[in-house]
Amino acid sequence: MEPIAAALGAAIDFIAPLRAASRITGVPCHGWGRHLQVREGERGAVNTLYARIIAGRRHRDLMLLR
Repeated sequence: MEPIAAALGAAIDFIAPLRAASRITGVPCHGWGRHLQVREGERGAVNTLYARIIAGRRHRDLMLLR
């Protein structure tokens, strides 16, 4: 397994219980050196998640699509 695939798998395993508790669903996509997360759920829950993501130091070049 490629290192990036293993890292994504570990991240998915880690966040699965958090997603279930917040009732947010979605799919991560990775390719050509880019990572995309599509998330859906109740607006307040998604906004809270997005605020947590943009506050993190690991994320950059974020874009919210509406």
